[in-house]
Amino acid sequence: MILPTKHLSPAQSLIGVSALLLKHLDAPMTVNQLWEVARREAAVATFDRFVLALDVLFLVGALDLAHGELRVAS
Repeated sequence: MILPTKHLSPAQSLIGVSALLLKHLDAPMTVNQLWEVARREAAVATFDRFVLALDVLFLVGALDLAHGELRVAS
């Protein structure tokens, strides 16, 4: 589920969804703002997958939360 497999395309894996979220974070935004943008993407599909993808990004150090806004880690 985290990585693509023979039965799970890269876009449907959590790594793929995480990359999609990073693409939308061209400017700092709140979790709610990011959800409103990402929910239109078929790969995200549910709020659960959205939260899991955010968890992956935090775990690998690709995302920061400062003053209530998500930012791509530098």
